[in-house]
Formats: sequence, structure tokens, C-alpha cells
Amino acid sequence: MPVSPSRDQLVRFGRVLFEYGLTASIYDVMNAYK
Repeated sequence: MPVSPSRDQLVRFGRVLFEYGLTASIYDVMNAYK
């Protein structure tokens, strides 16, 4: 079953958001203990 473009776009967007949130939280932790 082929994945619809809209769903593929949503998954990619969610992955970017997850990675951005992960990077931001790591950055915040590093700044907190600087």
C-alpha cells in the first residue's frame, strides 16, 4: 500500500520537530550547567 504524499510530509515534519525539540532540550541542559 503506497503512502500518500500528505502522510509522508506529516511524518517528515514530525521527525524534524522531534529532532529540533531534542536538540533544543540538550542545548538548554548544557546552558543550565555551564
